[in-house]
Amino acid sequence: MSTGKTGERLLGVWASQASMTYNPSSEEDKYGWDSFIEFEQQINSSDPIDKSLNHIKCFIQVKTTKNKVVKDNISLKNWENMIKNPLPFFILGINLDENENPTKIFLTHIDEYWIGQAIQRIRKLGNKESLHKHTMQYKSSESDQLVEISGNAIKEKILSQINGSIHDYLERKKQWLETVGYKKNRGTVSFSINGTKEEIIDFSIGLKESIEVSKCQINEDIRFGVPGHQVSFDQGMIEIDPPGIDVTVKFSNKFYSIKSKGKLIDPTQFFGEISLEHIKVRIETQFYDLILTNSQEFTVNFKGNLNNIEKNFKSFLDYSYFILILHGIKEEAKFQINFADVEYLIPISEEIGESIVVNISDELLQFSQMIIDVKFILNYFNIEIEKEPNIDELFQYRNHISNIKIILDSRLHGNLVIRAKYNYEGSLDNSMLETIGDKIAIPRIFYFKINNSFIIVYSIYYGTFLDNEDESRQYKLSPRYISHEIIDNITEEFIMQKMNELSMKIEPNYFDLSKTQEVVPE
Repeated sequence: MSTGKTGERLLGVWASQASMTYNPSSEEDKYGWDSFIEFEQQINSSDPIDKSLNHIKCFIQVKTTKNKVVKDNISLKNWENMIKNPLPFFILGINLDENENPTKIFLTHIDEYWIGQAIQRIRKLGNKESLHKHTMQYKSSESDQLVEISGNAIKEKILSQINGSIHDYLERKKQWLETVGYKKNRGTVSFSINGTKEEIIDFSIGLKESIEVSKCQINEDIRFGVPGHQVSFDQGMIEIDPPGIDVTVKFSNKFYSIKSKGKLIDPTQFFGEISLEHIKVRIETQFYDLILTNSQEFTVNFKGNLNNIEKNFKSFLDYSYFILILHGIKEEAKFQINFADVEYLIPISEEIGESIVVNISDELLQFSQMIIDVKFILNYFNIEIEKEPNIDELFQYRNHISNIKIILDSRLHGNLVIRAKYNYEGSLDNSMLETIGDKIAIPRIFYFKINNSFIIVYSIYYGTFLDNEDESRQYKLSPRYISHEIIDNITEEFIMQKMNELSMKIEPNYFDLSKTQEVVPE
């Protein structure tokens, strides 16, 4: 009898002794196993039988020798079968004496280590069709030697390697097969960049969407250092999504303060070390991109426009505060960055402020001022809105909103003097104007619609005539708040009625020419 047959016979005897079902392979070592072993394990005796029994199944390949070390060259095709079959695989190594009696037995589990060895060998070979022509050596180790030569020792080793339910083991083996040999990055791209240093820096921080490259090679599915797929081309364009560090950015001045969460992107994350003279850092937030250079130059580019930014009132309010801070950034302001538990505070001096470039459209600036003015007016009159207002609808009333803000500011801070030019043949009704000498009194009504209501403010502008070189009539005016109300609808008849009522409230002593001329009556 050959040593191989002797080993298989011995396994059958040991399996029977340990109450394991032994099923020999009908085809000699065709699929990497000689025997199929089955037995049941009671996991928890207190549970019902359907939940407590662990039905163990595994394959065993037998290697028998009269040499001191059990070793054999196994075809890569059989190794592939062993590692890809979801069930446990073992190699049983048997040392025989001259009389073919076992002196030592080894049970080697085809675990994560052996799966990695086999995959690495197969991956480097690269040609699946020739797997049966190539081999990888199995060699027993002292750690796999069993303490006794028996079926129970084999059974205990199998259970220790499965280590729990067979279902959990199947998941572990699947995980080994899918992950072993891979590093964090499973692909690489190498190329030469065609561009100036400034273009390359801008590309690395995402300011330039794409850049021309040459001699490009893409390696995909790299396992054990060997790519599974490669693509090469001489010339092309590439795009990247640059990585960044989470930061909190705060801009503040004496009126407003606004924080934004963002991503700090610097070129060293893409290129490694870079000379100080070319350092350029980008902070990307929801609202804007902030570009900083080594010479403390600031450039702020706002994202979006009125057609594509989110028109949620609350979020746009934050956006608006930030726009107004930056619009006046050449005045006293502070810029602060927080990341990695470190705070950097940069006071923006007049010198630095003059170097800041802020790209804000006039329309966006008007929109932002209007939103902040609406918030001020609502707070002033203690008006709470139940639903989100239509910002585009509010924008139609921006001139009215601006004038209401001026009137309320004048009431809060004393007489606010403004210059204004009125064309008597324009939209103002001449009958509503009262002028004597250089004095003028103008009743004014301003309103805007928010949701389903109109907020109306009644006022009278008092002023005096200014001398001008041209023939235009210009006045120095100061608004005086009279009252306000909230109604559901406004008509032309309603406005004319209210204008007549306002004209009756003009201070009668204001036009007394014998008195000292004041801008606003006491």
